[in-house]
Amino acid sequence: MEDKRTLFKEIVFLFVIVLVMSSLVGCSENKNYTPKPNADMIFLETASSLRELAWNQLSNEEKASVTGDWKEAKVKIVKWDEIPLKKASIKPESIYKVTFNTNKDEMIGPIGIYFDSTIKEIVGYDARM
Repeated sequence: MEDKRTLFKEIVFLFVIVLVMSSLVGCSENKNYTPKPNADMIFLETASSLRELAWNQLSNEEKASVTGDWKEAKVKIVKWDEIPLKKASIKPESIYKVTFNTNKDEMIGPIGIYFDSTIKEIVGYDARM
């Protein structure tokens, strides 16, 4: 009878040790883990930098005509074929359009500037009539 109790205690003890060890391993910090980039966060950072680049390309007259906060200008991904006035001859891999609404939108349209998102250079403009 005493042997069964001792055996039972040893089994419980081993079970507790295994349980504790597995919980420690599960909670250990993995130094090799690198989080994947968040696509939304990357877009927001890219959009912010492109807004600033586009804003700095505007003349003082164009800046004065912008309505609303230029830091909230619309930024979207577009295709090469959507650029009315191309400045670049080589088709970029990805293109972003920054649009500034102005007090002249009804007459000549908003200001649209297209960027190669990789090298952050202007590849085209919207035609303002």
